Amino acid sequence: MAISKDLLLAIHSMDAYNQGYSPGLVHGKSQIGTATISNRSSFYAVAYAWNGDTIMASRRRRTSRRP
Repeated sequence: MAISKDLLLAIHSMDAYNQGYSPGLVHGKSQIGTATISNRSSFYAVAYAWNGDTIMASRRRRTSRRP
């Protein structure tokens, strides 16, 4: 089954958000569809290799705002 690029990118974003510290979902996989996790970083990002490209998905960094 073919999957659209936009849908796969959205799935990568959700997966990156749920990785790292206090993951929301532990699946133990290194591949999502035909995309393979190629690199993880310490700032909640995951690099995927897909169709000859490298795609980076990251969790938005939260900063505290003080008055």
